[in-house]
Amino acid sequence: MKRQVLRLSILALCGIIVLGLATLLPNTGGKPKVAEAQTGCWTGQFFNNNNFIGSPTGTSPCDTAINFNYGASGPAQLPGVVDNFSIRWTSSQILPTAGLYTFNITVEDGARLTVGTQTIINQIGADLTGPTTLSGFYSNTIPGQSVNIILEYQALTGNAQIALSWFTSGGVATATSTTTSVWNVEYFNNTSLLGTAVAFSQVTTDALNINWDMTAPAIGVPADGWSARFTKVINFGSGGTFRFEGRVDDIFTVRLDGTPIIASTPYFQEFLYNATIQVAGGQHTLTIEMADFERQAYLQFTWFAVNAQGTPVSGTATSGTPGFTGVTGTVNANVGLNFRQSPSTTATKLALLPKGATYPVVGRSADGVWAQLNVNGQIGWSLAQWLVFTGDFNSVPVTDGGTSQAQATAGPTPTPTPIPGGVQVRAVGNVRIRSCPSTRCARLSYVPWGTQVIALGESNDKRWIKIRYNDPRKGEVVGWSLKAWFFNNDFSLPLPELPTLSS
Repeated sequence: MKRQVLRLSILALCGIIVLGLATLLPNTGGKPKVAEAQTGCWTGQFFNNNNFIGSPTGTSPCDTAINFNYGASGPAQLPGVVDNFSIRWTSSQILPTAGLYTFNITVEDGARLTVGTQTIINQIGADLTGPTTLSGFYSNTIPGQSVNIILEYQALTGNAQIALSWFTSGGVATATSTTTSVWNVEYFNNTSLLGTAVAFSQVTTDALNINWDMTAPAIGVPADGWSARFTKVINFGSGGTFRFEGRVDDIFTVRLDGTPIIASTPYFQEFLYNATIQVAGGQHTLTIEMADFERQAYLQFTWFAVNAQGTPVSGTATSGTPGFTGVTGTVNANVGLNFRQSPSTTATKLALLPKGATYPVVGRSADGVWAQLNVNGQIGWSLAQWLVFTGDFNSVPVTDGGTSQAQATAGPTPTPTPIPGGVQVRAVGNVRIRSCPSTRCARLSYVPWGTQVIALGESNDKRWIKIRYNDPRKGEVVGWSLKAWFFNNDFSLPLPELPTLSS
């Protein structure tokens, strides 16, 4: 009887242990996610500084796995160094299956992980008070391929430890764009994302809706005059058409895999910025770089798949009616924008377009001042300077008869030669050039959307810049334009420092 009771007790205990393990292991499709075996060697380089500077002081030729708890003693490769050191491990690892891989780093303090050519975790500079697990995602397209992996570890003060593992649930995620990856956030105590980040955080939601108001975003960051970089790895499944949109105070630039897709302008904080683009299937990195100059600060951002039938389609209709060009225009006038029958301020007004509304652009005037829009099937004209374009407005066919389509689409304007004392900038709207830095000054010319000009300096209030523009109709024009309508050549902000000039 005692033996039977003992057997039952042992079986019950085993059942409890198995049940406990089942609750601890994450599950996908009924199968636990098991860390994959690491193969080959990790070559380690050890630095007696925390920034990987100079030649390594020590090396480790073959670590079979990354799982080290140095505590308060430091690594053996750096005798006597217990704080402020850094290590870089490099290895070629076999990823046996195709699909989405999850990489986990448990670390105290900072770490950066690069898989192939993609940096999927970047928390360099984080001074963590305890071990923290960071996650990143990598889409492996070829089963059994060897992938180069670089793990960089940064120890600041206190205890030091780092461990790396990865697993795959098998198969590429089929959700349109959702993923369990977090936003990694880096904060800088300047408005230009310069130097080393002074604080870090993570946001677990996909969509962002953060209102800092007039408070500092993190410890060690000022309430005004700061910038931040949000980075998230997203799996877009089989790909398709996606719309990205957001609001910001003060400015932001949104990049997909490093390419700018949205760039805001200052002074239009309530404006809904957006971009509708084709996204290839698989994993992509979304980055939002924002800056707060003064007073309130907030960031709202989201994205979603768009039905293919509801988006503009490239090409020209054969019926004689202007067709969709792939370029859209979003109204950026606080009081709305007049929609007229022809490209003239005296033409019949068809409607008042509300601020924030987006319409397909089907044509433009020869001088680039007017954009022809398709508003719910009705074709008409609005002033281009009050529209923010997604796509190249200058590539849209001329439809007012002012010049031939061949001339209008002959190609981009040659890049102007840089002039000493000036920098190249690019217009993000059709921008007026005036004789002095005021809206009351005479109009000299206008700069078409996307055109590169030379910025010579800025006004005392930093709202205007003096530019040099080679107008194809008038020749060289030097005058003043609103600074808010100019970005760097890659559509990024902020602009370089410019000398202050008098009018």
